[in-house]
Amino acid sequence: GMKMLGKMKIDLPDPQRGKNRLVEFTLTFGTMEVKATAINKRTGQTYESTFILEF
Repeated sequence: GMKMLGKMKIDLPDPQRGKNRLVEFTLTFGTMEVKATAINKRTGQTYESTFILEF
């Protein structure tokens, strides 16, 4: 099954640019954690969050 580990907020300023904007999103799976990375491709701003897996 699936379980929500958390939420990640990505700032996409300039709403006049519309809703179709490029964000690169990756998930990296470790033994005890999942790391989420998002990059705003227009500004280069990087967002990272790590979620600890509880067994």
